[in-house]
This record gives sequence, structure tokens and C-alpha cells, in this order.
Amino acid sequence: MTPTLRPMLCSEGSTKLLESGNYLFEPKLDGIRALIEKSGTSINIINRRGKIVTYKYPEIVRNINLHAETVVLDGEIVILDGGRPNFYRIEERELISDPLRIEILSELHPATYYVFDILYVDGEPLLSKPLEERKKLLNTIVQPHPRIDLCLYTEDGKTLFNSIKSFNLEGVIAKLKGSPYEPGKRSRYWLKIKNYKTIDTIICGYTYGKGVRSQYFGALVLGLYKGNKLMYIGKVGTGWTELQLKHLVELLKPLQINTPHFDIPYEVIWVRPCLVAVIQYIEWTEDLRLRNPSFKRLRFDKSPEDCRFNGAAITAKR
Repeated sequence: MTPTLRPMLCSEGSTKLLESGNYLFEPKLDGIRALIEKSGTSINIINRRGKIVTYKYPEIVRNINLHAETVVLDGEIVILDGGRPNFYRIEERELISDPLRIEILSELHPATYYVFDILYVDGEPLLSKPLEERKKLLNTIVQPHPRIDLCLYTEDGKTLFNSIKSFNLEGVIAKLKGSPYEPGKRSRYWLKIKNYKTIDTIICGYTYGKGVRSQYFGALVLGLYKGNKLMYIGKVGTGWTELQLKHLVELLKPLQINTPHFDIPYEVIWVRPCLVAVIQYIEWTEDLRLRNPSFKRLRFDKSPEDCRFNGAAITAKR
């Protein structure tokens, strides 16, 4: 089979690209990034961190029909609810390992794998092939099905972005025409154009809840790495449903530690820095704290060590 690969990653882009004729544009899907490797009858689903998660999505494996003996695909696992990605459903799937529960949820809320790239086919590496050639080849390899389909793309970035905004989705990805695939690299060939600002942060602790929040928590304490050290970037106390609060508490309680990560002037229950949260925000303050942060979701396909302070500092100065 092919060498172990990691997905190509995006850099930050701007809305100025939307009317450029040099890019293809795709919606930024709110799901779990994954590679699919097929070798004969064997199928593996591998998340961004290199972990095999095939067992979590049996409905995808059962319905894959690929016209190749061996192939590696790149795409996003998404669960749709009323035509919109529902990350809570994906989060639910990522948190369970019981086979019966997985099977039940695969029927109740089935996932779809949206394919947007192809890396290898029948032993031939495609990494250096132009983007358009890889897209064209996908049409001959992937047999569309409700559980596996091709991600839409267009040259009309402005229209796609306006559609994304009307649904309050996260944004679009601009991919340079003629570009190669760079495994594991945060490349300038692929650029995220966001509808709103988000950042991947590390949950370092939480505060005690009051009133209706007393059984849960008040706010999550957030950090980013700078070198090998965690740096405090503020706390977030909004953005979740009651059900998400319950799930977060269940995840956080077993992670409690006694050693504080930061010296901050309020009482905190500290946790091991192993959970990544996507936070929406307005801007950075002068002392590099998030202004008006709101919790969006957890990320299970990204390592906390990849949540770095340097990128945040650069963003703050722009």
C-alpha cells in the first residue's frame, strides 16, 4: 500500500481572492477531516492525526464503490441535518466506541464522506499532478452514493461565498489551479476564506458554574502553546447548548489536575491540556486575549501541540 500520509492543510486567505480566476473554490465543510485508503477489499478511514477510525463509520465503509484496486482519497466526514452540517452529531460519534451504539447512530444519523482530492491510484502517486487533473480523475474513480460523494467546487468564488454566508457556515477554501498536493504541509496553495474568525484553542481548565450552570461550569479557560509553554488567551462562557455542556463536563472531569497552567486572578479547576476547542471571536485585544469569544465545537482531529500562539500573535497585528 502507499506510504503513511497526512492531509494537506490550509493557510489563511482573504475575500480578495473570491473574484480571482486562478482558483477553484469549495465550501469549508464542518466535519472530520479524513483520508480513505482502499487496497483490494480492505478499507481504512484515517483521521488527521493518523488514527484509524474505520470502526466509527460503518455506513461509509459499507457503501464505498471505488473503481480502482488501490486508492487514497482525501475528504471530510459530515453529518447533515436539514441540509446543513451538524457537528454535534459528528462529535457524538467521535466520543463513543461501543459497537452497538455506533451501529444505531449510523442508522439514525448517517455520515457522508465528501471527497475533494485523490493522492494515489493503483500504485501511481498523483501528488505532483495538477489540481484539475486530480479532480477530473475523481469523477472516474468515485461512484456517488448518499454515504460517499464528491465535494462541489466552482470557479465562481463570490457566489459560493455569498451562499455560505446566507447559511452562516464557516467559509470557503480557495485552491490554486495547477497546484500539487503537499501532504502534511500547511500550504499556500490552499487558502481558507472565513465567513467569521475562528481559532483552534486548548482547554486548560474551567470555572465553577453559578445558578442554572452550577451542575456544569461557568467558562472554559483557554490557552495556546508558545514554544513548549502554554500561554493564557482568555476564557469563553457562551456558545453551547445544555446538551453540549453535559458532554463537556463528562469529558473534563476525568482530566482534572492539581497543577495550574497560568497565574490568573480567579478560581479554576485545571485539566490536562488534551482537548481542542474551536472558538469564534471578534478580534484580539492588545494584551492578546480573545475579544467576545464564543464556543463553536470540539476538534478531535487536531493535536493540542498544533495549537500555537505564534499564528495568533501575527493575526493580532494585522
